[in-house]
Amino acid sequence: MPTCTLKPQCGSDNLGLLYACFIIAMVMMRLLNTEGQTIVMSLSLISGWCNLIYFARGFQLLGPLCIMIQKMIINDLLRFCVILFTVLTGFAAALNVHFQVLNGTVFTHFRDFPITLFTLFQLMMGLNDLPVPQDVPIPQVIHVLYMVYMFFAFVLLLNLLIALMTDTHFRVSSERTTLWHAQVAATTVMLERIIPSRLWPRSGTPGEILGLEPGKWYFRIEEKNETSSHPTGGNTFLFKQKPKRVII
Repeated sequence: MPTCTLKPQCGSDNLGLLYACFIIAMVMMRLLNTEGQTIVMSLSLISGWCNLIYFARGFQLLGPLCIMIQKMIINDLLRFCVILFTVLTGFAAALNVHFQVLNGTVFTHFRDFPITLFTLFQLMMGLNDLPVPQDVPIPQVIHVLYMVYMFFAFVLLLNLLIALMTDTHFRVSSERTTLWHAQVAATTVMLERIIPSRLWPRSGTPGEILGLEPGKWYFRIEEKNETSSHPTGGNTFLFKQKPKRVII
């Protein structure tokens, strides 16, 4: 039987904190009339709408999907981004060395290191072809680096990411009902902790009604008899639990 534990959602908490920080920064920038307000506003809108996904976990239709997205981002995508950034930096540095000796006005997509890095990312995602003029000769080593990069980044790394996400999808799908119930319980506990304790309804029965010590509240526990199936010398033992009073 699968078991699950209630763990705090650090990613959602951090996203909500990030959203609050963006809102505060945007208000301060608006009051001080500084530039760059649209940048902070766009980041706050993205973080706010992404934080809305956290509350979709309460619906059975969207809950397992939200859990799957969260696990893919935390477990698979972060590790993949580290490897991808390393590969992009290495090939961008290698190509930038060769394009520095060429005319930067002709090869505008490789005129400096940041633009070269962005161009390689577009090439890996299949958003662009090799952006070099066909009538301008370039060193053959650039074509070799391009072919090696496309094989390593496009064929190997992207398929590795697909395999990781497929494995995560299989593991979450096999226990999605249990995980969804655990997430709903964790969200309920989180919301209950926000409510002040003085607003919680008091559980139990006052001692004055039961004729017991006043000022204390009691829980009623029913008596339950359980018969053990471990015979010893032909006899069967009967274990009997006495009723208890719990004082709160």
